[in-house]
Amino acid sequence: MYVCQAGTFVSAFAERYLYGAKVEVGSASGFAVTAGEWLPNDPTCCPSHERRSHFALDERQGQFVPRESEVTVREKP
Repeated sequence: MYVCQAGTFVSAFAERYLYGAKVEVGSASGFAVTAGEWLPNDPTCCPSHERRSHFALDERQGQFVPRESEVTVREKP
């Protein structure tokens, strides 16, 4: 994610997620990421849970920071 500072795009968030993630933009200053959450006995292919994290822009830092997070049991396909 990037933000505009003094007319220039500056990186404000960068994260990698094993097997990808779903990003939902809620507003100009926030977004949510949903990705797999592995428990110790989960195989690498199949996380048993997922974490949804909400991020908001901290204007002093110029970075997106986590505000809240919740873990739920992942629905089986």
